[in-house]
Amino acid sequence: MRYEAERTAVVSTARELFERDLVAGTSGNVSLQVEDDLVAITPHGTRYETMQPTDIILVDLQGDVVEGDLQPSVETAIHLRAIAARRDVTAVVHSHPLYASMFALAHRPIPALIDEFVVECGAEIPCAGYAISGTDDLAQNVVAALGAFGRAALMVNHGLVVAHTDLDHCLALTAAIDRTAHIVLGAESLGGAVPLPAEAANLYTAVYEYKVKEAKGET
Repeated sequence: MRYEAERTAVVSTARELFERDLVAGTSGNVSLQVEDDLVAITPHGTRYETMQPTDIILVDLQGDVVEGDLQPSVETAIHLRAIAARRDVTAVVHSHPLYASMFALAHRPIPALIDEFVVECGAEIPCAGYAISGTDDLAQNVVAALGAFGRAALMVNHGLVVAHTDLDHCLALTAAIDRTAHIVLGAESLGGAVPLPAEAANLYTAVYEYKVKEAKGET
């Protein structure tokens, strides 16, 4: 089996998503670029508890299966478009976290109100326009929402996508975004969340953008 370590990392990430209640059942999907034109991605409809590295599918950037016996995720286009669009994106995680999904269903961006959150996300987590699951239209909407600097986007009426430099960053950011969504909901119940001072927000955003440029090799 080729890319055993990478396929194992995809399975480990998928299982941790499940164990941390960031997905339910067989929902969500995980991918990792293993070569310039080759991506390892979770299969469609396979339970995370029993998923094995041999179940992970290798597809090229056109979506053609290169290796694997199962059907790749129905959301493969999102992963491939995100990886192709940004040189700093080599891993993508699509999940259904409870609190982030509430914002997705309400068509509300998750605001960047916590300093650490701005350093990791740059700004609010935007909403990608609705399209039918598994379509290229949805993939295009997600990539458009990510833009040149974004690390995450909400899929309205659906869930969350995180695109980053590696799977560890994807998993950590997925959890951080859901925690932030929970905190914002709590703050709103106390009368409303208060934005960061503009000077601080600008400083943290600049730090974030520098990190993205560094990952792209543009610094």
